[in-house]
Amino acid sequence: MLAFALKAFYNVRDREAHGMMQREEGPGESQSAAEVMGTPMPAATTAEQPQACETQAPAPEPQAAACVETPAPAASGAPEAAPEGLTIEEVKPGDLLKNLRDLQIYKVTEVAGRKIHARDMQAEDRTFLFLGQFERPAAEEAVEFEARRVKPAEPKESAVKPELAKKEQDALAACMSAVQQAPGSDASLFETFWKASLGVFGDEPAQTWRVRVNKGLQPSPTLRLRSSRTNRWRDSVMLWGQTKVTIIVAKEVCPEKDREACRALFPEDSEAYGKGLAVTIPYSDFDADKQAVYLDCFRTIVKAFSA
Repeated sequence: MLAFALKAFYNVRDREAHGMMQREEGPGESQSAAEVMGTPMPAATTAEQPQACETQAPAPEPQAAACVETPAPAASGAPEAAPEGLTIEEVKPGDLLKNLRDLQIYKVTEVAGRKIHARDMQAEDRTFLFLGQFERPAAEEAVEFEARRVKPAEPKESAVKPELAKKEQDALAACMSAVQQAPGSDASLFETFWKASLGVFGDEPAQTWRVRVNKGLQPSPTLRLRSSRTNRWRDSVMLWGQTKVTIIVAKEVCPEKDREACRALFPEDSEAYGKGLAVTIPYSDFDADKQAVYLDCFRTIVKAFSA
């Protein structure tokens, strides 16, 4: 009896203890031993707790990129960079140049070596030796100069009177006849060279050529040029053809740029020729090649003096 009573007592105690555990856990919270030991716990439905801040080493500062210097944009209204200096090869007749000393504008008429020949607003001729004192004028300055400058007188077309032209032609025929009669001369060769020279200077009697009759000298067929500065005709080259061929060139028409080369062809510098240089060539040496040399010189003279 005693053993039966103890067993009943323990059973009652176990049921009460089991009931108390269920009340503490609440419905649905009890787990079996298998769940406690092996089955993963379901995800908690409560809000996530903020994680504790972990102490981390500060991130290294980014290294500065290599500096590339870029030009700042030009501010509006800033002055433009000064232009590079002019070279003598860039300057051509007809160009406008502004003098940095007197601030005047000039129109180039000729460039001879390092010399610059130009005209000012009043059409006065000037010669400058230093290109460094010039620059290109601004567009508005160039327009104003062209509008206000004094234009040089246009060359007048001179209509040669027929009687004057015939007078020169008759004088030339008489000259050629005298050459033909002179001993040792070659009238045909002299006439050939004369006609070739007219091809360079122009064949307009009493204008581009005439026959000079000098006292005490033989008649001289003379080639003429009209100056681009004065618009006047002047005697430039004279020819003598008796016994030998003599070519006399006025010193004034020898171009400055090729003056040495020009003067080398005319070695005779005598008072007998006035303001001229001369060369005397025997007919036997005055062949086609020699004639071509002097015709080329004539072309250079015409181009330089008439520009």
